[in-house]
Amino acid sequence: MYDDRQDEPLAKGGAALAPSTLWRWLSWLGNGLPNTFRAARQLISQKEPGSVLHREGWAVAPHRYRSDARRQVLERALEAIVVEEVFQRLFGKAIFPNFATAHGWS
Repeated sequence: MYDDRQDEPLAKGGAALAPSTLWRWLSWLGNGLPNTFRAARQLISQKEPGSVLHREGWAVAPHRYRSDARRQVLERALEAIVVEEVFQRLFGKAIFPNFATAHGWS
């Protein structure tokens, strides 16, 4: 949501993202890049062999989803966010855009 105290046309109109937009982004993050995140997890394991990232459970509170399919997407998106954080900490670089581009955004 735009802050309506700003002097921008979108802010003045009280523009906001539709809830479906956020869901599309999370779906893309959770489902759309399996090869990219698999490669990132492999590099993390090589750099930090004691990492337990692959064993973590990615539980999402039940009130955050309405179906099992949505739960799975949210859990994968949560995992992707954590993998991004760990990757950035270990390598000093973000997964996006260079690493993801090198892996064909797949």
